[in-house]
Amino acid sequence: MSENGPRAAAHWLHRTPVRYARSMEHANTPGSGDSDRAALPEHVRHNRSYWDGMAHEWVEAGERHWAQDEPTWGIWGLPESALRLLPARMSRMTAIELGCGTGYVSAWMARRGAIVVGVDNSEEQLRTA
Repeated sequence: MSENGPRAAAHWLHRTPVRYARSMEHANTPGSGDSDRAALPEHVRHNRSYWDGMAHEWVEAGERHWAQDEPTWGIWGLPESALRLLPARMSRMTAIELGCGTGYVSAWMARRGAIVVGVDNSEEQLRTA
């Protein structure tokens, strides 16, 4: 695999200042358990189950996006150079990505120097991130 491939991107990602909250209800709570999940509203449990169940389908796309030379946006893959959604330099910035999924946007903000926290309701998505 080339030095710019998914493994290199994943290795780089783990050296960046990105932190991922385990899941939304555990972001600031030590420990977890079934009783915590039971306390969640039904729609939140249903949403988590849905995203946890399909998280494996996003791993390959996440690896592909991490390895790109620049971020792309949306279902059409519009390049960051055309849209300029992220500041070019994010040094000394703190960012939070809500619904971070695979951590793709968090990783790009970290590459630009930001300290990033990614939060997602899906524990399986956070495992990929």
